[in-house]
Amino acid sequence: MNNNIPKELIHKHFPDLVNNFAYFHKQVKKEDLKRWVNQPPAYENYKHLDDIKSEIVNNPQKYIRTGPITVRCKASELYTCDSMLSNLPTIITYDRLYNYNEIVHKAKAFMEIPKGFSPKSDILHGMVRWIYDENDNVVDFAICKDRGNLRTHIGLASNAGEDVNLCITLDFHDVDPSMKSVDYIKMESETFMEDAVDRRGFAQDVKFRAGYVAGRKEMIAKVGFLDEELDVDYAGIVAKIRKGSAIKKPAPEYSISSLAEFNFTKDGVAAGYISKYGIHNIKSAVGLLKSILKEREAIAKEHGKSFVVSKELSMSAIHTFTKSFWFLCETPAKLALPKTTYTNAITTRETLRELIKHVFIGVTYGKNFNINMKDLIKDNYTKDTTYFAFKTYMGPILPDLAHINGRENGYRSNHPCLLAYINDCSEKSLRADATKVVDNN
Repeated sequence: MNNNIPKELIHKHFPDLVNNFAYFHKQVKKEDLKRWVNQPPAYENYKHLDDIKSEIVNNPQKYIRTGPITVRCKASELYTCDSMLSNLPTIITYDRLYNYNEIVHKAKAFMEIPKGFSPKSDILHGMVRWIYDENDNVVDFAICKDRGNLRTHIGLASNAGEDVNLCITLDFHDVDPSMKSVDYIKMESETFMEDAVDRRGFAQDVKFRAGYVAGRKEMIAKVGFLDEELDVDYAGIVAKIRKGSAIKKPAPEYSISSLAEFNFTKDGVAAGYISKYGIHNIKSAVGLLKSILKEREAIAKEHGKSFVVSKELSMSAIHTFTKSFWFLCETPAKLALPKTTYTNAITTRETLRELIKHVFIGVTYGKNFNINMKDLIKDNYTKDTTYFAFKTYMGPILPDLAHINGRENGYRSNHPCLLAYINDCSEKSLRADATKVVDNN
């Protein structure tokens, strides 16, 4: 194959498939190409796909029946399912060839180590998609690789970008001319989840997309929760769903930074913070955070201040606000506290929302905000989102809550709801600090 004319980037039969060889040459500058002394294993004891390709095309049922085969295969024959690169605005895919900077960074760590390549490394894996003529006869196939973007890059990069042979295990889809790209994607994403994500561990957004495309109830429930309850996105899924919907609902304005504690069981039943604190408190927290960010942006512009507009909601901030709505807006009975003379919640969600927002949009004489939103983000020293509330806004809002509720002596740490809130802090020192914040008001 002439390396000056790489394969077309997008497969002509399957618009979700991106050619690894072509994309490599789009990402790597020609002047950066060189041949490395350290080379990947040749796997010469395996047959080459070119030697049996015609047999596979002529007798696909044999290979479907007998199961997977392991062969050597040119890198230029490998495709990755990635709608980010193939520019399919409504199709959700599971793989992430688009994140090529990460691939290059990881590759250097292996390529610069003597014997960094090992014959014992995991072999690539791919699924064979059949290509048909007008009479629905198999005439060719495409390989959708679901494991090995890094190893494919290493193979090409170590050989100055020339086409190389890699070792890959192939599984075969059933012969079914009615299958479209979306059908293949759903089946392949389940394989990706089981073989790659569950076994090796991947980034949360990759797991999320793969699980949703595979039809796992847990992920479908999460998407529904983000879309219908919170009006936020994660990993771009909600935006794609809405764009492909007949209703044409606009994409969410905000996304969330992670899915931490937004859990559902494998059967799609709410778990984690959703079942513990309730959807209404999480919705209140997300709505409050959106409102704070919008008002801070408007205030900064009004004072001529530079302001980085973030459309990503911090999950630790959401957790912090959620707990405040839970402990301050639920009754002692709802909090399952020991029997007490107190029967009412400390305040309403509407009141709490306005008080917290007022704290975060307050500015100094220098027109800077009194509180940095980063104070609600976990760092190396503090990861306790219960404590974040006492560190930032509980002190300022407690006198206002006491005034609103006609409590002349204010609130103290012996109030059952506040005591429960303080005790939710993970460390004794944090509980002591939280107690001081409450009792000094």
